[in-house]
Amino acid sequence: AALLWVGGLGALLVTARDADVRTVAVPRFSRLALAAVVVLGVTGLLAATARLTSPTDLVTTAYGAVVLTKVVLLACAAALGGATRARLRAGRLPVLVWAAVEVLVLVAATGVAATLTHTA
Repeated sequence: AALLWVGGLGALLVTARDADVRTVAVPRFSRLALAAVVVLGVTGLLAATARLTSPTDLVTTAYGAVVLTKVVLLACAAALGGATRARLRAGRLPVLVWAAVEVLVLVAATGVAATLTHTA
């Protein structure tokens, strides 16, 4: 799901200057990105509940702290994605800075996700 989100964002940015492509691509990518966010959220929730015994573990364990960090990063990336989408739909270019920040946040979230595999 994360790969689809980042890869789709890159493809969208490459084609964003063409208004016709933007008209077709932005709504399609928005649905894909939303699906990716939902999949990442659900799978992350399932993984977290498998390791955390209670909600207090989110603030009392290293694993919980990493989970919370990932949640915040994914929420920020989703918010940036929404802002980028709004700018593209309005024809407000460039959006490269917005999208670049979104990609950086997603890279950080990926790093945090990798940390989750080593935090018990």
